[in-house]
Amino acid sequence: MRLGGFVYWGREAEADLENKLWMAGPDLTVSFEGVELNAQYVERRDDNPYLIVGAHETKTRGAFGELTVTPGGDQGRWYFTGLYNWVDSEIGSLDYKTMTGHVGYLLARNFRLIGEYTYDFEAKASRFTAGFVTAF
Repeated sequence: MRLGGFVYWGREAEADLENKLWMAGPDLTVSFEGVELNAQYVERRDDNPYLIVGAHETKTRGAFGELTVTPGGDQGRWYFTGLYNWVDSEIGSLDYKTMTGHVGYLLARNFRLIGEYTYDFEAKASRFTAGFVTAF
């Protein structure tokens, strides 16, 4: 098990305008016998995210959870992953909520077949991907 956290703060500027921002949140990983759970949460504050005159503080928060199962352990050929992503912001175009299921089969150390289905709750749309991943 791993429990951690992260903090970031900084500023960005353009001409005479500036955005001060910070982000912070916890990070968790739990692993046991071919199963791994990862989770992370973030809070973010920007005082001028678009670098405009008269801006106000904007709050954004988000999280993800990922569950990976490898039935054969490190030497197995199959793996399965479920992923949930969520972003809630005062900037509506940033709102995001999806769930993904992924299955992979390792044909060789550097060649795997994959299939993935994602449902976007905000757009009420689905996406399916199939193919292969390789590197030489």
